[in-house]
Amino acid sequence: GAGGLGVAIFFFLSGMLVTNSLVTKKNPVAFAWSRFMRIYPAFFLTLLVFVFVIGPLFTTWSAGDYFRSSETWQFLGRNARLRIQYFLPGLWEDRRNMGVNASAWTIPLEVGCYIVLLFAFALCHYLKLKPWMFIVGALVCSLLPHEWFLRLIGKGYSIVDHVDLFCFATGAAMALYKDRR
Repeated sequence: GAGGLGVAIFFFLSGMLVTNSLVTKKNPVAFAWSRFMRIYPAFFLTLLVFVFVIGPLFTTWSAGDYFRSSETWQFLGRNARLRIQYFLPGLWEDRRNMGVNASAWTIPLEVGCYIVLLFAFALCHYLKLKPWMFIVGALVCSLLPHEWFLRLIGKGYSIVDHVDLFCFATGAAMALYKDRR
């Protein structure tokens, strides 16, 4: 649907923009810090708002039971480590299929893409490889089963992830060869 198309476009643009940033600056440490600052502060603040504001206001549980529940603290801890958990105790139980932040599944996948991009950049630099060698490899790998990668970032396997990884790799290729288009 339209949501899936939007996510694919997001991954394409993300691949293009972050690759351009990495290639332009050529500073892996600055790249890693920029990616961390782009995602983590806002995501962590969102988690805090969910746990300490939205959760207590909208839970069907008493505040004491809500804050004593291990599920509340697991939500905060697991999500802070990008092991996405969607549910808080007593919160929107009639919408159990959506959770409190249904779109958070993209964050570990995006961070995984950043890690792979940074690794590939370092590998190409160290081995004196041409960037196209990595891009061809990334495009091919995005089409292969990659359960190991998804387990690494704490995600279950989905065919949608193939599309999103392919879009990220395609965006990265466009950034690397923007002068030749």
